[in-house]
Amino acid sequence: MRIKQMRSIQRAAAWVLLVGVVFVALGCEDQYTTQERYEQGLVLLLPGIEGVGGNVWNLQRGLNEGGVPYALRVYAWGSPVPGIGMLTNQTDVAANRAAGARLATTIQQYQAQYPGRPVFLAGHSGGGGVVIFSLESLSGKPGAKPIDGAFLLSASVSANYNLTTALSMSNRGILNLYNPNDTLMLGQGTGTWGNVDGGMGASCGRTGLYSTGAKVFNVNIAPLHQGLDDAHSLVVQPRVVKRTSAAWIMAPMWPPRWEIAPPR
Repeated sequence: MRIKQMRSIQRAAAWVLLVGVVFVALGCEDQYTTQERYEQGLVLLLPGIEGVGGNVWNLQRGLNEGGVPYALRVYAWGSPVPGIGMLTNQTDVAANRAAGARLATTIQQYQAQYPGRPVFLAGHSGGGGVVIFSLESLSGKPGAKPIDGAFLLSASVSANYNLTTALSMSNRGILNLYNPNDTLMLGQGTGTWGNVDGGMGASCGRTGLYSTGAKVFNVNIAPLHQGLDDAHSLVVQPRVVKRTSAAWIMAPMWPPRWEIAPPR
């Protein structure tokens, strides 16, 4: 009997801990998506193929610490199943394009409710592909309005991907933050499984975008590497986000007079 009671207590404690974690996570999301923030603007944050977790939360925190006053909404996409779900998210181009189309609808809904407010998209790793797909989908919607700017963060997007359609739906353009040292995820990984857009060539998150034009911006973040930083997640570390993505969002125009902002 005592053993059963102990197990019951342990199960109850586990449930209390789980519920507490969920409420904490929701609370963190709420502080970044208040009505006051939505009324100022919106930044939609897309995680990589691993789904919502530490990387996208770090991105969210870095933007907030970098002074971005807009709603910072995490946008989940893809399969949440660990392991096989990650592989599916990386390779199922049709599903990823469908996720981009749903995101385009979300953008239009926000623009209709809050006309004239700035809208930015930021996608880490595989999420960068969904950002591109959403802009392409947006271009085909009647009455669709361009967003203000898009960020590819160590993105698993083919470096030679044709960005013509996506660029037409981003007023300021596309900022690609890349890291030549990202050879494991965006070298060996994408070399085996391909990029999120289905291309088997180099990833723009490692080499930069091959596209040229007034609205394509490549910034190498390798100089910001410190100590034991992970090459693939460096771009979403808050200290890096403050000096790159946040600074570009707050700049009055692109490109700013700097590429990487001075330390705050």
